[in-house]
Amino acid sequence: MAADDQDDLQTPSKSQRKREALAQQELGARLTALSPSKLDRLNLPSQLAAALTQFQRLPNSRGARKRQLQYIGRIMRDIDCETIEAGLTALATTSDKAVGNQPVIDLNEISGLILAQGDPAITALVNQYSQLERQKLRQLYRRHQQADAAQADSIKKRLLNYLSERLAA
Repeated sequence: MAADDQDDLQTPSKSQRKREALAQQELGARLTALSPSKLDRLNLPSQLAAALTQFQRLPNSRGARKRQLQYIGRIMRDIDCETIEAGLTALATTSDKAVGNQPVIDLNEISGLILAQGDPAITALVNQYSQLERQKLRQLYRRHQQADAAQADSIKKRLLNYLSERLAA
């Protein structure tokens, strides 16, 4: 009976293993909320990075994202989560410091400049923000100029989404 007591002390209970798996899955869910540039800074294993990229591409229909989150949690069982947690903490503190030094970017103002001025505004913005792609901005600008009123609003929303993705990272 004494040998059974020692085995119980060495292996975690099923409940403990489940709590750990859920914690890892929650950490994976926090990672899915990060932008690709922030994920690159964490130096994640390639299998986990690929699963996170795949998660971003999935629609939320029929539980696809939920299944992908479970898969991410499964991958994270084999990974040292403490280093990822420390990387997230360091990333949060550096981004907090960066917010204090950076001026606030008004995306509505930037999109209004692009849609009003066209190429000169796009050139100035690409020179100021290297993460923006000139071709994508010009494409959205041309589509907006050619669109009717209903499509123009949709294209403006796409422009705002693109700017928020690129400038928030």
